[in-house]
Parts: sequence; structure tokens; C-alpha cells
Amino acid sequence: MSQPKHVHALKIPQPKRSAMSERTQKYFDKCEEKLGMVPNVIAAYAFDEDKLNGFSAMYNELMLGPSGLSKLEREMIAVTVSSINHCYYCLTAHGAAVRELSGDPVLGELMVMNYRAADLPKKQRAMLDFAAKLTETPDKMEEEDRKALRKAGWTDRDIWDIAATASFFNMSNRMAAAIDMMPNLEYHGQARGDRARKDGAPAAAIAEALRSGARKSHLQASSAKPKGAKKAKSAKGAAAKHVAQAESEESEAATKARLARGRRAGAAKPHRASAAEAAGAKAAAGMSAADRAAAARARKGGRRKATA
Repeated sequence: MSQPKHVHALKIPQPKRSAMSERTQKYFDKCEEKLGMVPNVIAAYAFDEDKLNGFSAMYNELMLGPSGLSKLEREMIAVTVSSINHCYYCLTAHGAAVRELSGDPVLGELMVMNYRAADLPKKQRAMLDFAAKLTETPDKMEEEDRKALRKAGWTDRDIWDIAATASFFNMSNRMAAAIDMMPNLEYHGQARGDRARKDGAPAAAIAEALRSGARKSHLQASSAKPKGAKKAKSAKGAAAKHVAQAESEESEAATKARLARGRRAGAAKPHRASAAEAAGAKAAAGMSAADRAAAARARKGGRRKATA
């Protein structure tokens, strides 16, 4: 087998399941129930439960908690950052997540290799451009970068989540590289079935997947029940903003779909008559039946002379 068999390269004993706290055992059981495995990154942290709990809490809040970003968008950030850092573990694990959430294995490969080659909606392209710059040249981040995200439709709260997700995976990539962490073998074959499109996923299809995930995320955020009238009012406003954003994304996807249908229909449009052809047809319409018959005989005689 080409992949090393270790979880990581450090000689730190991995605790047995029976020696773990009840909380950690339940967490591992839940991983196996939901994922069919315990991700190696979780197993790697298990030697120190405080570190495991801190890592897991941060990850779960960033990637699964309420946000203006859909789960797919957050996974796309994870893969874009990991691609720049050449993180084998995260590219394998989160590349599988992109394939699964988008329903398009081609998109997963594009994110792994070079997100700029993918046919993405402008909003998501701006998100990934920001994450890429933060990863490559963090000292060069400036207000213009934040303005570009606002112009693309992201709120300042969303910008926080984009930055936090990109920052988390920069940390995680470096930790995985430092200890030579290996991904679970199961990730390699996940979501690579017959759902892949021959032509990849066009922008409209990706936008639909993103919109669907975003709407779930917005509704999840809007379903929170804060205490107190002031908090309730604030939550109501936030919920309206979330729904408006989801509707905006839905409109964008519909527009792209209409444009695609228009392009397909344009290729099948019938021949439009020239001005001369139209004039001839109009003149013919004004002739009597006898005149039209005489004209037809004249044209026929002219063709015979030309042939001779």
C-alpha cells in the first residue's frame, strides 16, 4: 500500500477505547455511527482529552454551527486552503466532503487542484479568493479585500466566518504536516460514484447546491430562540436577513439556469428571412392565382435555359 499505515509519525501511545472517559467514548461511538469510522484527526488528539475537546468544539462550531455560509461553502474553503498548503490529510478528507455535499465529484477534484479552474458563481469565487489570499499573504490583507466580499453579497458576519474557517484550516494543515498525519483510507473512495457529470458541474448547478445548503444554514440560524424581547427582536431581524440572502442566492441560480436555456434555444432558432426574401413573399401574396402560375412557369423556363 502506498499510504503509510500510521495515524501520525509521533511515538505517542494511543489510548484504548476502554481507558477513555465516558464522554470521549460516546463521541467516538457517534463518529462511527454517523461516518462509519473515527477520523484519524480525532484519534490523534485522543491522548489528551482537553486538547481533543478544544479541537472538536472549535471544528464543530465552525463547520456545523449556524452561519451565513452553507456547509458546502465551508468545505470549499477548507479544501482551497489545504490545496495551497499541500495538506494531504485535509485534501483527502475535505475533498470527499465537497464531493458528497455538492453531488459532483468533478467539483471536488477542481477544488483540490485549483479552485480558479472551476465554473463558480461570483459570490463563491470572491469567498475563495479571500481565503486564498489570507493563506498565501496574510500580511497583505486590507480593506479592499473586505470590500470585495461585501460587493459580492457577503455580510460582515459572513466575512468573520470565512476568515475563521480559513484560519482554522491553516492551523490544522500545519499540525497535520508537522506530525505526518494520515487520512482514513475510507475517504479516498467516498462520493466517487456515477453521479459525476460528463461535462462537470456548470455554474447554475453549483449555485443550486450552494443555495440549497445555504437555505438550510440560514433557517437553522433563524430557528434559535434567544431569551428576552431585545434578543428576540435582534434574532427576527437576523432571520429576515438570512432568508433574504437565501432568496438572493436562489434568484442567482435561477438566472444562470435561464441564461443556459437561452443559449441552448438560440442554437435551434429557425432561419430569419432577409429583407429581399420578405419583399418577394409580400409581392407574391398580392398576385392573383393566374399571375403566380405564370411567374412560376417563367422561373422554370429560365432554369432550363441556364442548364442548356
